[in-house]
Amino acid sequence: MVLLGSLIFGSFMPTVVGVRTVSFAGYSWNVKSGYGGPGSNYWSDSLESVWVDNSGQLHLKIRNINGVWYCSEVYLPNSLGYGQYVFHVAGRVDSLKPNVVMGLFLYQSDQREVDIEFTRWGDPNRIENAQYVISPSKLPNNMHRFPISQSINFSTHVINWAGSSVNFRSIEGDNILQEWTYFNSANRILREGRERLHINLWLYGTYPAGTSCEQEIVITGFEFTPA
Repeated sequence: MVLLGSLIFGSFMPTVVGVRTVSFAGYSWNVKSGYGGPGSNYWSDSLESVWVDNSGQLHLKIRNINGVWYCSEVYLPNSLGYGQYVFHVAGRVDSLKPNVVMGLFLYQSDQREVDIEFTRWGDPNRIENAQYVISPSKLPNNMHRFPISQSINFSTHVINWAGSSVNFRSIEGDNILQEWTYFNSANRILREGRERLHINLWLYGTYPAGTSCEQEIVITGFEFTPA
């Protein structure tokens, strides 16, 4: 099992929004359920798919339930606003299956979104397995794709949002693996108060027939510092 955990298009709202919540890092997170985007997936809010362990670490899994693959996602019901979002991840984000996507992101709508994503988009030979994204992603200079490779099983990823600018960083130990800053004085990016913070693990397409490997992400910690 690999311990690790948004498509740029498609609605993130499921058909049915689960009412289950989990307490993690001092916040109460809603757990997604039902069917819908990203990726036209099924989402499970079961205890076996999303839970917080005795050490206070958040676990999200992709699981096969009665022959159907279910993904997992948590999100905050309220805005945190401008500031620094820091995610601590246990596991190698470079070891995800090719069509698995791990997302750490601020979401308002499909056209207003700030993402850190780890995936090969279904291509096992793809070198660029990570990206920082400002939606709409098709605009020039709104996406920074890069290869990420880890040597240890822990990493930290940062979104620092300050209105018309966002600074992204990915860190392993004392080493900065990648950093990128987006700035556009004419673009508010997100409307503060309407965005919500999400963490998810989902499938881009489906596993090949016969695949039995589940995937799991472990977020060991999260901190938010207001701007």
